[in-house]
Amino acid sequence: MAMRDAYISIAQGLRAFFRILPRGFTITAAVLTIVSVACFGLSRRAEATNDESPFYVAPLTQLGGLALLVAACFWLAVAVQIQTRTRSWQSDRPWIDVLAWMLPLLAGGASFFLLHTLIGLAPEWDNNRRAETWALFFSLLALCVFCVGFGVMTIRGWFIHLGRVRRRRGWLPQRERLALDEQNRWERAWRSSQEAATSLLSRRVPQTLSLNDIMLRPEELAFLRAPLNYARHYATDVSYVHTSGFYFGSPLFVAAGLIGQSVANSHAKAQAARESQLQWREWQVASVVLTNERLLIRVNSQWLTFDHAAVISFHPEPSRWYIVIEYEGTSPLMLSGIGVPHLSVVMASILRGPDYLQSNPAFEPLLTERPSKTGRTVEDPSRIEPRQT
Repeated sequence: MAMRDAYISIAQGLRAFFRILPRGFTITAAVLTIVSVACFGLSRRAEATNDESPFYVAPLTQLGGLALLVAACFWLAVAVQIQTRTRSWQSDRPWIDVLAWMLPLLAGGASFFLLHTLIGLAPEWDNNRRAETWALFFSLLALCVFCVGFGVMTIRGWFIHLGRVRRRRGWLPQRERLALDEQNRWERAWRSSQEAATSLLSRRVPQTLSLNDIMLRPEELAFLRAPLNYARHYATDVSYVHTSGFYFGSPLFVAAGLIGQSVANSHAKAQAARESQLQWREWQVASVVLTNERLLIRVNSQWLTFDHAAVISFHPEPSRWYIVIEYEGTSPLMLSGIGVPHLSVVMASILRGPDYLQSNPAFEPLLTERPSKTGRTVEDPSRIEPRQT
């Protein structure tokens, strides 16, 4: 049974190895190696059967040497591809971390040893043995390529191994640590929104805030304050400058000037038409305060008031981290960011009652599951359109 398990492990390892093997590079390297060996063999056989070297010995040997050099480069590319593709294994199999730099180190050491040996055995140039001399010369070049390439792979593999060891011990690079902190921040916001939804469904009043810098109305309660991305949806008039000029000189110069002027005016007109279309505008980060009577949003150094009584349409998308609200007498409002799920839950409860959280499908992911990694930000806010009601 133990031998059978060992054979199965070996077979699985070979299958995984051949799966990551770059077939195109491997086949090309093998073909070039066979061509180089065949050229060297034919040229040496021609010299052995003739007293003088035939005229085709030197070109044939040079062709084999070039094939050997290119094959060495392709074999090195195969090794780099294998090292790159096995990086996904290293987090689960620590021994591959060691192989990532140990195998290139051994291969580079063997190449350097062969290079040193061949340099010591290299004969002087002999016109009667040009095939062997050319073969030795190109072999030395190929070994130099292997030494340099495997040396670089060793250093690269060592840094990979060091990085994996540091990660296992909790020493993350600053970029990954910041990304992890950001992900944890979004997950905490999602869990806070889930807790708020559970509390509202249990008919508990949300926790209120004490605001020292904002004068609230009598009996008005503040439930949430957060910085969110703010935008408004409307069209506007955009003007552009129509340029004109007077050109004199050769006909070619005049024609070029008129064509360039026409193209510039057409481009400015098309850009103005695009900017004047219905779209989301005024993008900025704004301080948002949610109360039981209104939304207070600080935009361009002034507070804007959006009363709940003026809401016509309410479109929460907590799983996509944005909300669109349409008010009577003004353009649609969109808020997006980390605090939107919590704001959506509380505002939906204020506008429609706690049972609305269960009846609206948009809140189903919030009540049943965690957010997707790709759902933390709005992918293309300019494509979000207010729904027609």
